[in-house]
This record gives sequence, structure tokens and C-alpha cells, in this order.
Amino acid sequence: MAAIALVQAGDSGATAIASGSPATVLPVNATPGNTVIVVMTVPAGYYPSVPTSSMGTFTEIVNEGNGVSPNLFIYACTVTGAGRTVTWSSIGQPYYAQATEWSGTIASVASAGYTTVTSTGPGLDFIAASTGSVVIVAVASQVALTSGPGYTDYDTGGFTFAKNQDVAWYIAPTTGTFSFTWTTVSSATWGTCGVVLVSPIPSAPTLVSPANASYQDVASGLTFSGIDNTLYNAQGAYAMRIKVSGGSYQYWNATTGALQSGIVWNTDSVPVGGTFGPTLPNTAISDGHTYNWSLASQDSSSGQQGPFATDSTFFAQAPPVLSVTALASIISTPIPIIRWTETLAAGTSQVNYRVVYYTAAQATIAGFAPGISPSTYDTGTVTSGSLSFATPSGAQLANGSEYVIYVQINETGPQPSAWESTSTTIIFDGPAPPTLAVTAGNDSVTNAPFVFGSALFNFNQVTEVDSSFETGVGSAIAITNCWPVAVVTIRALDGLQSLRIESMAAGAIVAGLGTGLAAYLVVPGGAYSAISWIQAYTAARACTLIIAWYQAGGAASAVKATSSGTAETDSTTGWTLITCSDHAPSDAAYAQIRWSVAATGAANEIHFVDDVGLFSGLIPPPWTLGGFYDDDNVTAEFQGSDDGGVTWFDLRFGATATINDAQTATCLDYESPPVLEAPG
Repeated sequence: MAAIALVQAGDSGATAIASGSPATVLPVNATPGNTVIVVMTVPAGYYPSVPTSSMGTFTEIVNEGNGVSPNLFIYACTVTGAGRTVTWSSIGQPYYAQATEWSGTIASVASAGYTTVTSTGPGLDFIAASTGSVVIVAVASQVALTSGPGYTDYDTGGFTFAKNQDVAWYIAPTTGTFSFTWTTVSSATWGTCGVVLVSPIPSAPTLVSPANASYQDVASGLTFSGIDNTLYNAQGAYAMRIKVSGGSYQYWNATTGALQSGIVWNTDSVPVGGTFGPTLPNTAISDGHTYNWSLASQDSSSGQQGPFATDSTFFAQAPPVLSVTALASIISTPIPIIRWTETLAAGTSQVNYRVVYYTAAQATIAGFAPGISPSTYDTGTVTSGSLSFATPSGAQLANGSEYVIYVQINETGPQPSAWESTSTTIIFDGPAPPTLAVTAGNDSVTNAPFVFGSALFNFNQVTEVDSSFETGVGSAIAITNCWPVAVVTIRALDGLQSLRIESMAAGAIVAGLGTGLAAYLVVPGGAYSAISWIQAYTAARACTLIIAWYQAGGAASAVKATSSGTAETDSTTGWTLITCSDHAPSDAAYAQIRWSVAATGAANEIHFVDDVGLFSGLIPPPWTLGGFYDDDNVTAEFQGSDDGGVTWFDLRFGATATINDAQTATCLDYESPPVLEAPG
């Protein structure tokens, strides 16, 4: 609101004062910052003293009379003290007085002089006012206001001395000159009019940006904004002050584009309630400082300049720079680890992070905004200095889907980084389905029909990376006549990568997965099958898959050091399956899978391997992705279907069992569903 509010804050009422009375008291509210106006009519030839009050100092605004009709006096005071009364000395004749209080500070005053009227004609007076100005009109003698631009009549009255006064006020609707007319109420009465013009002072703006006590990046300068609070007129100019906390204010000069020591009112044109403010260059503010700043408005019509708003503060600090480590374009895990690096402002640390997962479709909708648009998974703000986040199992990503993953961090302040992202497509194979057998029968005692189901689970026992090499070489090592192994993308049976084995010289080359205690756990006497696919780069050779057995201490088995499969010749145009099946020797605790390529012709002969597996049993199953094997935690569940396998339902009392890998789960169903399934 502007400094002059459109309300009357107090009125003493019309008071007739008898001749020769002592000092007189007119009570009002006397709120600091408000304006108190006293109107008096005094017989011709008599002059009162200027009123006094502990609320503030009164100034005479109007002193008009024609020597015949009563004189009109108007006094104004801006309330600064704690008093509540207005007094003046007796003037020896009856007079009429009234005190009114207005919510706001007087800005300027103007008197239109006086006009007298006789019984034969109306009075007429003029006053120039700007839009939003408060105009107060007081008329002495037995007259009545009859017109004026939207005036509000606040008090009329008379007394035995046959004098009266009429007090009215209005808000100027536009800038211009306005007239007032009045008529006499007695054929022998003269009239006098005085006018007080109070121009509105703009209130302090509402500061908007930067937010108070915020941390701001000033590398490219900083925009300041506030909301104009002039009441009626557009803002015609603004002032902006700023200082380093504890220092001296400087003022923005929009003409020179720099700060200076003296206040500057910068011309602009902003509608009432509009937003305004300058952008300061980075040469005017620098990192590492707390700044105080404020804005002030100037009325475009009256030219009145309002006060500065209470200072707002901000701290200038470089934001963190974030770099998200790129994921491969295709990954084979539904729970990837998201990693990032950061560059922080001096003396700060990462205080929190947020990771948000979007599908490619979500990230390409119109109006997409990271951190705001609908997402697949959102960590929320996590208070931590960690530079990574592991996707939880409860939020695992869908196979075959593309994702864009955004990260944002905050450094001390907090001050946020920009959102940065990485994208990837999830492609992976799930655990191998069980081997299911279902037979019908009858109970030997009750002859009740039943369905007997059995499910054999046989997971690939090597790790995910060792089974497919999509994320690296895993535990693969060179063993004999072989350069260090490496993953390549020029050949792949499954996914995008395979493992390259390369001869150091002519002759057989051998490579394998782990060795000794780094190999895979086995049970003595257990039946195992290893499988792998192999392809030649330039020359086909005889290739053999070998299982090397190791004791618990890491030494080679004393019973049987190795088991070898049938040699197969690989090809330069396709993939060849090689296998090896055998029982683990009685002293075996670990098994190592080895590839042996016979009689390479020279150094740097290359062969590729992919889709490696180790399974229970002597009959190797089709290859499935590794990483799902858990020797003590396989859950088997049987379900039924009565629509040919389109939909499935749980059995009445549940049919689940926790078993070891390579064990068989069985189920007897006496309700005889037509089909059973064991999804695992």
C-alpha cells in the first residue's frame, strides 16, 4: 500500500467552543506516521494560535477570510510522538473546531485560496491534483458543498453563533484541475473555502529476488527484482542500493552501468503492482561476500519518492559443477550404480544429492523438467557426501527399456548444481527357467486324484560379468602363450561384447576364469557341466573346454587336476559351442573354466569367447546369464492355470519351497488344476 491509505483513522467530531474558554483538547488516535488535520472557523478579525501537541508539530496550511465572514484555518501534523491530543489557546470569541486523522504521511499541501459567496450565487474553487492524491476540503460559514469529484462528506453542523463548517475529502481519479461548488444556507452569510492536497508517497517495494539469505551464482551477473507498491500511478523511477555487509551502500546507475556512492533514481515505467529491478554485472559483485540490497519506488505523477524496503541479503558463491559418469549405452543389470564427480566452491562440501530416474518416454514429453516432471524413481533429497548411488532392488529397471538418469547435488549453503544426466538401455537375461515335470495319479489310500509336479532349478553358477563380458573381463586371465585378455565389441554372441584371447607366439594358447581360490565353488563328487561359445578371427583351430579342479587350499586336485571336453573346430563366420562335463574329484573345492586353442600359426592370432556357464549335472542346459546363483536361497513356487496358461493363480494353501540350486522342488495338488507352472 502507498503511504497515504484511503481511510479516515480518527475524528474528534465537531466541537463548539464558547467565548473566552481555556485551552481546548480534541482527542484523536494519534498513530505514528499518520496525518492529523485540524479545521477551525473563527469570527472575522480573530486569529487563533497554531495548535500544539506532543504527537508532533503542526503547520498552518490555510488562513483565509474576507473580514466579514468567519475566517477558516487549517493545520496539519505528521504524527511522530506518543501524544493523543491537540490544544490551542483561547481567542476570546466562540469558534468551531474539528480534528481528523488520516492513515498516512502528508507529502505536500496546496491551498486554493478562498472564495466568498452571497445569497445570490454559488461559490466556486479549483485545485490541481495528481492521480491518487487525497484532497481535503473545508468550508466555513453557513454553506453546503454541492459538487466535487467524488467527495465524501464527513461532518456538518452549526451552533448558536450561527457559524458552521463542512469537511469533505476525495481521491483524485486522474491528474488535472477540479472544481468545488457550494451554496449558502442563509441570505446574509458569506462562505470561505480552503483545500489541502496530500500526494501519495509510494510504499517500499516488496523484494522478490534474490531470495533473502540465499546463495547466488554471480559469475554472469545477478538480476534483482521487486514488486512496485505505488497506489494509483505507475512507477516512474526506481533506486537500488547494495553493500557488502558491514560496508557502505552504493547505488546503481542504469545510465553508466555501474555503482556509485550517491543515490540515483533510474527512469522506468512500471504499472502498479508490476515487477522491476536491474541486472548487475559480475564486476559489481564477487564471490565470498554477504550482500545487503534493497529497492525504492518513485511515483510517476506526483514525483514522490518512497522509502527503501528493509534490506534483503544473499551470499555470493560459485555453484557446484557436477559431472555424471556415463553408463554404457547398453547394460545388463537392472540395478546400476550411478556415480559422479564434482567441483565445489572453496571451503564448501557436498551436503546432499538427489537422483531421479526417467524412462526415455518420460524424458521427452513436452515441457520436461528434471526434478519436476513425473519420474520412474526418485531418491528425494539424501543428506550425504557420497559420490555414488546404488539403485535399490525395489526400484530395479525394466528389461528392454531405455532410461535417462538425472543427478543434482547441493554444496554448503545449500547451493544447487545444474541437473546432469546419463542414459542407458537395460538388456539382461533373467534366471534360467526350471525343468518342470507334471504327472497325474491317485492317492494310494483314498484314491483321490492328484497332480504331481516337480521342478529342477539349475542356475548358471558364474558371475554376470564372467558369463557375458558385457561390463569387463571379470575374472578372466591369460594362462599359457596368451597376451592379457581384453573385451572387444567387434564380435559378440550375446549383448555387445566378447572376450578376446590372443597368442603371443605360434602354438597352443590357454586362458581361463580365475584360478585356485578365485575359481568357482564346487561340491566333491558333484556333477558339473561347463559351456562356452568360441569364434576364430582369421584362422579356425581345434578348441577344447577344460575344467581345472582345485583343493580348498588352492592347490590343484591331487585326484584329478583337469577334465577336458571334446575338441571342436571353431569358425571365422559363426560361433561354435564347446562343453565339458564331469564329476568333481573327491578333493575338489573349486573349479576353473579354461579355453584351449591348439596349434595357433603365429603370434597375435585372435579368438573370441562369449556366453560362458557352469551348471550342475552332466547334461549341459542352454546358456543363461550368470549372477543369479545362490546355493542356499532358491525359492520355488507352483501355480495353476485353468485357461491353457493364459492366466495363473496361486494354489489354495500356497506351494512354495526354499531349496538349494540343483535340488528338485515337488508339489502334490489334490484339486487337480489342469496345468502347473513353477516360475521360480
